[in-house]
Amino acid sequence: MRTRHLVTSVDGMVAQLVNLISKGYRYYFVGKAADIANRAARDQRMLDYYDAGLPKWTRERRRRRGHANFRYLRYEGWFIVLATEGDAPRFWTEDALRIRDVRDSPIPFKGYSIGYVQGGYQSILAHEKTRRNAMWAEYRASRDRGEKGVKPPRPPRDMKWHVRVELDDETFEGLKAYFLNIATHRAADFIAREFIHLTFQPYRPVREQLRTILRAVNKARREAGFQMIPFSVIPFRRRLVKPFQTAGWVAAAETMASSSEPLPQIEAA
Repeated sequence: MRTRHLVTSVDGMVAQLVNLISKGYRYYFVGKAADIANRAARDQRMLDYYDAGLPKWTRERRRRRGHANFRYLRYEGWFIVLATEGDAPRFWTEDALRIRDVRDSPIPFKGYSIGYVQGGYQSILAHEKTRRNAMWAEYRASRDRGEKGVKPPRPPRDMKWHVRVELDDETFEGLKAYFLNIATHRAADFIAREFIHLTFQPYRPVREQLRTILRAVNKARREAGFQMIPFSVIPFRRRLVKPFQTAGWVAAAETMASSSEPLPQIEAA
């Protein structure tokens, strides 16, 4: 049996939040479950209290009747309750002081800031995307040669609402300070590996932030006469993950984490 509330990775939690926000879960509050031994019981209380474990066809009927739907997710000791618009007097009254709107207060999670914003780039056709990619490749090549280059114009923007995943301010400033500190004190291959080994999922705003850092690094290296770092060190495709695991696997992992007994030794054959 799969538990649809226990998320087993940071990437999986971010993917689930993006999915739920895009489906109308705009309101949330977060908390921490510090007691490892009682997490399973707490999960069940939260699921029962908010009716957060209902099947999708029941949630659809509730939505059509004007009732709010809820989802409860937990990753290790961090949990979040998300809600849609609708009738839920107990939620809007009892939790009023801790409820946040993702449109005004992005969700902070493990260095990410996940919000819902208006305005984004319009979709472009395949041939236009190919042309723009070629323009960007030529621009980056000219920058690597130390030339100014001509940056391609930004695509037109629309006024639709979009889920936006980016690095929070503290994480972004910390990464920028670290890379600028080593920009002229480490070899190019070392800095390239540091970029490649970053574990953040390359959502478009995250890629733009990393490119901003890389441009600052290359500016410092160019002024010092050092080799430039190619933009190819920033990943483009997101990693595919399975956000949920089986209930037995999660229970065994948490039981082992809460146990004070040493791990069993594996004898060599």
